[in-house]
Amino acid sequence: MRSKLLVAGLLVALVVMPVQAQSSEYRLRQPSVYELAQRMLEIGRSTATLGSPPFFDPVTISEISALLFHDYEQLVQVPFTDLLALYDAMSIGDGVYPRDEWGQAIIHSWLNANQPDLSKGGQIGFADFRIEVIPRDFNSDGLNEYLLDVTKGGPVDRASCWYEAELVDYLIVQQKADQYQFIDHPVPFGTLPIGGSLSTYGKAHMMEIGFEDINADGLPEWLVLRGGERAGDPREGYINIGNLYVLAWRDGQMVDLADDSADGEYPRSLTDYNEDAGTCFSPHPRDIRWEFSNIDDDPALEIVQRQIYLDNWYCESVETKVLDWDATTDHYRLQATEKGFAAETRQCAQRQAEEAMWAGDYPQAIRLYRSGSALPAPVPSYLTDGNGETNDEWIQDAERTLASLDEYGLLRLALAYILTDQPEKARITLANLPDGAFISSAMKVFATLLRDHLESPARACLAAYNLFTTSYPNLLLGLTLEQKFFVDPEYAPERIGCDAPRIIEAVIAEHGFSAEETPLSFMESLGLPIFRTITADFDNDGDMDWLIWLDSLMPPFAVVHMDNGYRVSRPPIDPYRQAESLDVFRLPGEAGWGVVYFDQDYFRQEYLGFLDAPPWAFVYYRLGVGDPMISPFERCVGKDRFNPVKMTIWRVDDGAWWKIFSEGVCATNLSEAFPQGEGSVVLAGSETVYEDWYSGAEVRKNLNFVWDPNIKWYVIVVTEEVDPDPNPTPMPYDPPKYYWIWQAYEARDYAFIVENGAALINPQSSTAEERGWSYRYFRGLALEALDRPEEALAEYVALVENVPDSVWGQLAALHVEAAR
Repeated sequence: MRSKLLVAGLLVALVVMPVQAQSSEYRLRQPSVYELAQRMLEIGRSTATLGSPPFFDPVTISEISALLFHDYEQLVQVPFTDLLALYDAMSIGDGVYPRDEWGQAIIHSWLNANQPDLSKGGQIGFADFRIEVIPRDFNSDGLNEYLLDVTKGGPVDRASCWYEAELVDYLIVQQKADQYQFIDHPVPFGTLPIGGSLSTYGKAHMMEIGFEDINADGLPEWLVLRGGERAGDPREGYINIGNLYVLAWRDGQMVDLADDSADGEYPRSLTDYNEDAGTCFSPHPRDIRWEFSNIDDDPALEIVQRQIYLDNWYCESVETKVLDWDATTDHYRLQATEKGFAAETRQCAQRQAEEAMWAGDYPQAIRLYRSGSALPAPVPSYLTDGNGETNDEWIQDAERTLASLDEYGLLRLALAYILTDQPEKARITLANLPDGAFISSAMKVFATLLRDHLESPARACLAAYNLFTTSYPNLLLGLTLEQKFFVDPEYAPERIGCDAPRIIEAVIAEHGFSAEETPLSFMESLGLPIFRTITADFDNDGDMDWLIWLDSLMPPFAVVHMDNGYRVSRPPIDPYRQAESLDVFRLPGEAGWGVVYFDQDYFRQEYLGFLDAPPWAFVYYRLGVGDPMISPFERCVGKDRFNPVKMTIWRVDDGAWWKIFSEGVCATNLSEAFPQGEGSVVLAGSETVYEDWYSGAEVRKNLNFVWDPNIKWYVIVVTEEVDPDPNPTPMPYDPPKYYWIWQAYEARDYAFIVENGAALINPQSSTAEERGWSYRYFRGLALEALDRPEEALAEYVALVENVPDSVWGQLAALHVEAAR
């Protein structure tokens, strides 16, 4: 605590209190970028020798880089040997830092110093940089620009996806006499992952596939594939995402003619599944092909993208997108999308048969199951490793899965026969599956119960449904899902077994309710076993309504009395008879009776933007009366009680069921949730807790859920805000435009740095002291840029006098000289 107070005191002294510089002692000077780079190199070398290099801090490296690249034209006049030494001293090559900018600056400086003739092409190099020079006339003016394929460090093999290089980049340069101008292009350097870590190989994941005029505009297009974006996690595995770029010269720079070309759907590749994040992600597509051909009457070529998708049935489908050239917008636009199967296979027939079963079209399912049995069942064509070689382990896994699907398909065919009153055909189908042939124990039981109910479709369906509520096979059944996206299997017994709820609904609708008997006695007369009933006047119309659970794991049937009879529905209340604490209670006013369900295993954290929490705040949420000193990750009320549970409330309006509340609560019964009694207007007191991202301070809000009689709903009301800090530092709720001071400096937003930059320093951070120093330095630079030299001088002097040995104190010293 003492050390934190010392840091906080120094931070206040540096950031808050102004330091008056005596103009008689100092005056302002402007160091060159060369001087700054030299001083940084000296600091880097000396501290590396001492074993505590400050440049290992990623934020400091970003700040130093932003400082130097702010004046790029001056930077490239610094000798490339010094830039390369500084690059090494800051260990940029070992981490995820702006290596592309550093690499370009080092190469630019080398070109200035050596003046090579790029028109000869071939290879040039220095240190461990290897550069292939490829003459290209990108703008068709008769003079070549030059494509520089840059590699630093080890080798690169893009086709085989094998890299040892520290830096790989593509640069485009114009050479005019002794001047070198670099041309921007929009292919990003690093990979931006959906999940997983950032790639360390930059444009090693970039591969040229063509250089030609495909849109007939007289200029060549540079066609580039880029992969390497990772999606997934260690539990699910990883996939590779890549893009096709169509780059062309426009107004002195390269632009992408295919970005947003498909109304937001970028031409992209989702390549096959990899077991772990270490698998190399090549840009070379293995399940996608692009073709450039003229399929209409204009002279421009169309881009035809064919993507193969493999689903959980091991059925390969193909999605074809045609992108047509639109000269008016100077872009390729999506013209058409078609989807179909890659080939007629047993797997695709099984998929279509299953989808027919889900729709209740049993005759169509029978046709598809039977026709599919005569089709080949090939192992998917692109189960290969990163080198394009067949992966035997993957193929063996696929063959085992295909055998299980065949077994499952025959049982589904037998069920379809039973449901269409063809018991003899079902018997013959089941006879082809002796007990010893079953791969899955669940399938063996499935076959037995079908044999027991050949003559009774309803009983066979209910038995199959009940089986798969308790036994889920190890297959992704019940859904159709591309294997590029992995999720936990859905709990859908009505799909993998039989849709018993729908069949029972049909039976009830066929017979109809009668006013002479209760819904309970009516359902018992149909031979439907009853497990549980609840009766209440849910809609407050004077007539009793019913919730009826059958002796099967399915949602209850709701029977609501209406003017013209009864309305029967299956609301999502207690889906599989798992809620031991389900109850009914009277809602406030004339809203009738509600049904409340306590999910005892529920616990969560979430963002609550509607509570006026700043967007960068990480919010913990809990409802109920609790000890404010106990973390939301711990128990709700005392450490010897219970975790938060999810409480959900439904009510009936005009025969329809509405969910009017569903949140985590610190209550396990009605008396705890409604301490003022059933029908009370206010739900139990509540609290939200979030941590301010910048200040690190914990902020709490006291809440209540109050009944709104107009909408018959519980709405949240903030009753009081509590801040445990006795001397809080107010923070703005409108987030700053930047997260780091160097970002504002890169954007040349000098006014922001002067007025708001201190808000970017987290006083609770372990590096708050260093961040305070860097802020004072960048504030001095900003004041200079705003032509406020005396204030800038005061900032530099404060650093020199208070922290002379720090990085920022040494850099500030370059801006200050003794007055004469």
